[in-house]
Amino acid sequence: MRPDPQGWVTPILVAGIALVLFLAIGNDALQWPLLLWLPATLWSLWAGPRDRTFPLSGRLRFLALLSLMLVAVAVAGLGNWLAMASQILILALSFKALELRQLRDVYQVSALALLGLGIAAWLRVDLALGFYLLLEVLLVPLALLWQGYWDARREQGALLAGRGGDGLAPLRRLILFDLGFVLLLLPLLVLFFLLLPRTPTPLWHWGAAAGTAVSGFQAKLDPSDIRQLSLDPAVAFRARIQGTPPRPDELYWQGAILWRDDGGANWSRGLPPAADFPQAQRADAHGDGASWRETVLLSPGAHEFLFSLGQMQAVQSSRPVERLPDGTWRLREPSQEPLRYTALANPAGEFSPLPASLRAAALQLPAKIDPQVVDLARRLRGGDSQASVANILHWFASSGFRYSLKTPAAYPRGQSLSDFLLRTHEGYCEYYAAGLALLLRLDGVPARVVVGYRGGEFNPVGGFYVVRQSMAHAWVQAWLPGRGWVRLDATPAAPGSTTTDSAAAGQGAVLSGGAGLWNWLQWQWLNWVIQLTPAKQRSLWSAGGSMLQNLGHWQGPRLPRVQTLWQHGTHHLGLLAGGLLAVGGVLLLRILRRRTGGGEVELWQRRARRRLQRAGLGDSRPGTEFAALARADLPQEERRRLADLIRRQRYGPRADRAGDEALKRGLRAIQRRRGQGMGRN
Repeated sequence: MRPDPQGWVTPILVAGIALVLFLAIGNDALQWPLLLWLPATLWSLWAGPRDRTFPLSGRLRFLALLSLMLVAVAVAGLGNWLAMASQILILALSFKALELRQLRDVYQVSALALLGLGIAAWLRVDLALGFYLLLEVLLVPLALLWQGYWDARREQGALLAGRGGDGLAPLRRLILFDLGFVLLLLPLLVLFFLLLPRTPTPLWHWGAAAGTAVSGFQAKLDPSDIRQLSLDPAVAFRARIQGTPPRPDELYWQGAILWRDDGGANWSRGLPPAADFPQAQRADAHGDGASWRETVLLSPGAHEFLFSLGQMQAVQSSRPVERLPDGTWRLREPSQEPLRYTALANPAGEFSPLPASLRAAALQLPAKIDPQVVDLARRLRGGDSQASVANILHWFASSGFRYSLKTPAAYPRGQSLSDFLLRTHEGYCEYYAAGLALLLRLDGVPARVVVGYRGGEFNPVGGFYVVRQSMAHAWVQAWLPGRGWVRLDATPAAPGSTTTDSAAAGQGAVLSGGAGLWNWLQWQWLNWVIQLTPAKQRSLWSAGGSMLQNLGHWQGPRLPRVQTLWQHGTHHLGLLAGGLLAVGGVLLLRILRRRTGGGEVELWQRRARRRLQRAGLGDSRPGTEFAALARADLPQEERRRLADLIRRQRYGPRADRAGDEALKRGLRAIQRRRGQGMGRN
């Protein structure tokens, strides 16, 4: 096998395919097999142009790959399927980089790319996955086309005609062909994506992103074992608000309500019986009195509770939901898929009297309380509920409390709620919510803890809020006579905020132009690609059908067949659209084939005639080229070779692209010789 002067192209394309896969997979691709992939890729780049083979035989390479796969299984663990698959994929790509010899090897790399995209799709559903998929659609066919081209040339026993010329010209033509192929393919992919029926739920559950989010929503308080809280910038959900724009201090996204104080800073739901709640808090199917219409798009992850500003009155969702007696909403079955729902919400609280059973639940205390905390609550008690609330909030604001994500150094095993209230005055929102609720209950003020999110980054491009896991928050609702449940927040600053104003911390941020555009694209991707439910798909086709029907009515008597065809149903319309698409595709392929040549002898003969005329060798009359060539000042051998090319390309039955390239170089040689002769004269 002869050396390939462009042998580095295929290794570069294969390396690009692998890099795109690693970016798509994300953190799970940052594994020890990368230490093998990097030198293997460098070897392929060095050995490709030199046509060198790896010293290890194929059998030994297979045994080494099998052994390393077993090591990957042992390192990742049998239950960690995604990590196992990622490591095995990197190992397979590493060994394929050592043996990139023929088209068969690139086919195997393509199969590995398909597997890698499946792994990436299991880990993420964001817009970046769409870009990575598009890059692979471009790179994989290009690698197959290039390697197939060189294999065909090798089978002919020669390199490209004109080896001394521009050897990358075929690569440029293949790139243009690849781009044209993808541009032709994308509309068909979009059509089939919209046309094919969809299942009500995905065939499998989308897993959460790789790694464990430290900050985030939980329907409980349990900070006792946390030494340090790390913030997760991942997007929890995006929300668009229709109605009066909320003020920054209203950006509290309520999720779950915690009623039971389990002692210390630990709280759980402990929901009282439904019969204990007044009728006024039952679900309002019409959302009467709602101030906001909220469209919320939850990112992939573990979902149970729904989030909204204020009290949700009604919810529309593609999945079954239920309203709990305390006014919170949740899915009947927890889900991992992205979820889109619309909620009608009212920021106003309930003003009906609090039943005795709910008052008892909102005043429940743990069996064991630090006596010093009881004494603190006694000192802060006012003459009524309003006064007690004012005294407790003033004490939090004036006692040097600081927001911190770390446990104080003096408590390496974690601090208790008593330590937080009496000694350290340092902690994050869960400690502030638990401490505030406990002091309120000790002073006879009914209180409960609410967990959800606070704040949001407003995206002016799409007109929606971006709420991140780092904005997870806990606060308190206290029952005050004549006002109902009132939101109270003693946390001095939200995570990531530099302000000490509780109402403004983490709120009112506006995304920059680039970040806003990217988040708007993410919103559209999740809405129209990931969340294209059967109902939304039917509405799209119904809207398209209505447009066609209106078009038919607008044309009136000119298009009677279109109206009749539509009245017979969408089956005939689909046949018509399919027939038109097929005819258009055939015509387009015919045009592309004629423009690119497609191996047609007549095309290359016409091109040769035009080349000869532009070079001044004859005219359209047959045979005039040889007479002009005889008068040219050329060496005998070069004249003979050029005459053979003219016979082949101008009159022969085997005119092709390679001959056209050779003829073009021969004519350029004549022009250069003429120019040199004029310069000497």
